[in-house]
Amino acid sequence: TLMEVLDIEGPGFKNFAWNLVTSSKGDTLFSGCQPCISPGLKPFDAVFIMSSDGTNRRRLFGSCYRYCSPLSFSPDGESFLHFETYNGSISTPLYQFDLEGNLIRTLNPDTDSKTIIENVSVSPSKTHIAYWMTTDPVLRPNLFVTDFEGSPIQQLTDFDPMDFYSFRTFGGSSIAWSLDETQIGFCLQEGTRRDDFYTYVRDNCKKQFAVSTSASSTNEFEEISPETYLRWLNQQQ
Repeated sequence: TLMEVLDIEGPGFKNFAWNLVTSSKGDTLFSGCQPCISPGLKPFDAVFIMSSDGTNRRRLFGSCYRYCSPLSFSPDGESFLHFETYNGSISTPLYQFDLEGNLIRTLNPDTDSKTIIENVSVSPSKTHIAYWMTTDPVLRPNLFVTDFEGSPIQQLTDFDPMDFYSFRTFGGSSIAWSLDETQIGFCLQEGTRRDDFYTYVRDNCKKQFAVSTSASSTNEFEEISPETYLRWLNQQQ
């Protein structure tokens, strides 16, 4: 039903809408092409918002870096997270916008450096934000945490930036919140295998660890079982 009301840029629009996110107030965010010409051709990306019944549809902003990635709403439904990606390995910083598309803040601990967002996760209570971030797609990212209220950004890990052999390429490790949100689980090592001559795919985690959400740039982690890691992941879905 939702896809049927997305036709605001011509008959092909519903073929290009994704990243559907609904707030506690019933607003729906999504990204899509502007304009839509035909399936298979996607010239530009934009972010749109509408009521869940398809009314009050409007564009918040357009001409994203390449792909718009609107993420979770804040608990009160008055703001949302967003970043943009290009070619799957370059991104803008992580932003928080209001419902008119006005920038509230940039979730970048160092405003003088370029940042690349690799993975974002909102806690089960929807109050806190965790994300992997690096300054270069070939360097190992670190894990950061903050909230929607403007609290200081806290760096939880402090990896050697050249230690990319124990981490995967762009995309970051999954972020698994513990049931009480006091820890975040992640894969310290993730293997890859070749499915065919051209394609590499990610295997399951080789080692699972957790870091406290009150940590400060630590490299001391608690090893957790695969069962615990998967339970934390599944409770967020």
